[in-house]
Amino acid sequence: MIGAGARKSVTQGVLVALVAFVCVGAAQASRNLEPNTCVLANNGAQLSLENQTRLALSVTQAGQQITFTCPDGAPLDPSRATVAGRYYAASADGKCLSSQNTLTLGNQVPGAYVSMVKGTGITATTYALFVPVLPPTAQTLCFLCSGKANHKQDCPIVVDVAARKAVRSSEGKSFFQEHICDGEGEKHISVVEPQALTLQCGTKTPTLDPTVKLAQVYTGADCSGKATLATEISGATLEEAKSKPEEQNQRTQTGYVLTVTQMPETTKQICLKCIGTDSPTPKETCTFKIAVGKNGGSASAGFGLSAVTGVAVSVFVLATASLIQ
Repeated sequence: MIGAGARKSVTQGVLVALVAFVCVGAAQASRNLEPNTCVLANNGAQLSLENQTRLALSVTQAGQQITFTCPDGAPLDPSRATVAGRYYAASADGKCLSSQNTLTLGNQVPGAYVSMVKGTGITATTYALFVPVLPPTAQTLCFLCSGKANHKQDCPIVVDVAARKAVRSSEGKSFFQEHICDGEGEKHISVVEPQALTLQCGTKTPTLDPTVKLAQVYTGADCSGKATLATEISGATLEEAKSKPEEQNQRTQTGYVLTVTQMPETTKQICLKCIGTDSPTPKETCTFKIAVGKNGGSASAGFGLSAVTGVAVSVFVLATASLIQ
């Protein structure tokens, strides 16, 4: 017969082995989870990144796309995330502020959108967030895989979008890749690798020339020529992007996004002008002179340029709707 002490030792050994088995099983199950796939937690359970009951993702460069998946019966919230680009703000501790009004994605991250890439929105569905251009300031976006239909907790997806890198202008000032052309004058920029830049037309000279419909730019050191943008820089595009105000007292902003994804073999000089609407002929003009090429183009173009670097070239020219219309 086994003594009481021996039985106690055997019992303790079995319990230790059982606990170890359960822990190993849980760890194995965690390792088998699909990446960026939400898991709905029971009510009252602690949400964690390890168990994927909440997700933390990041966008660090222009042109980046990230994906995440909601499980069966867990539709994406906000429901208009894919249709109207809506999202929730996030708290400092990574919680979706779903009790507050949704925000417009394009207002904070120009050109960004969410799309459904696999699934129906009711069954397990994979979504993609594409960010063509990094915003001037860092943004945090929040979405939810809704657990209501399954009587479980929502699974939050918190996405941190990095800001564009600070560079140095020709005037020696540090800025977040934003240049403002306002009133008579010139702004010189040299692009030596794919990157993101933001140009703003000021209130004195608010109108972009050439217009986006023409898909043209001025060319040459003195900006006297004119050519189709795609002819000058292969693959480059010029698009209009309007941002609606979040608040009633905010102005509508109109942007013109110039995207350059590859560098030309020889340096190209292009110009975009900001023109005054109320000034007499000749109208007050502020000109962006941009040299695109690996060597910066200062010798061949006669531009006095400052070099800047980044990830994908985008020019975002802002003007108030009242001045443009």
